[in-house]
Amino acid sequence: MKVKPFNDLWFMNKNIVIVLSFLLLTTSVFAQRKKAIQRGYTTTETVIQDIKNPENSRRTVEVSDKKGRLIHVQEFNNLGKRTKDIATQYGRLDKSIITKNALDSIIVVEHFSYNKQKQLINHETIRKGGAQKERLQIEYNKWGQKIKETVSKNEKVVKTRNFIYNKEGLLLEQNTIGSDGQMQYQKKMNYLHE
Repeated sequence: MKVKPFNDLWFMNKNIVIVLSFLLLTTSVFAQRKKAIQRGYTTTETVIQDIKNPENSRRTVEVSDKKGRLIHVQEFNNLGKRTKDIATQYGRLDKSIITKNALDSIIVVEHFSYNKQKQLINHETIRKGGAQKERLQIEYNKWGQKIKETVSKNEKVVKTRNFIYNKEGLLLEQNTIGSDGQMQYQKKMNYLHE
């Protein structure tokens, strides 16, 4: 599976963010809802008011596409300043999420890849600032059962989880092996047949 370059993801999502921000900021609430309905999008606004600590109050604006999938979320503090902006882009067998902070800087980029059965096969997270890259790769057997999970940080394997099944498809053993080859966790199951 070829991973999309970061610049291509940002450029595609940047256009979505610009268009949606323009719609949200320059039109009235009624006109905004009317345009969203015409495109098949739905906009949901949620206000959370904290009575004890009013400074913890916040407002979120969520935009969903025709299929009901969340494509854009903005969170505002009690003063109306944006604190978080999350844009999601969906492909046929993948999904990308870009999270920005109040300064409009990208803080997290996530990419999910799925197989033809819509099972997660790859989840990659890139955190800006700390330059951390985390990856979870999942393998399945021909019956769709998870047989292996590999967790990597900065391209180094941290741990591997294995799942072992019997001929009937029942889970017999689950174990986790660390990067040093030592067993970190092991669980065996016994089934009683009547």
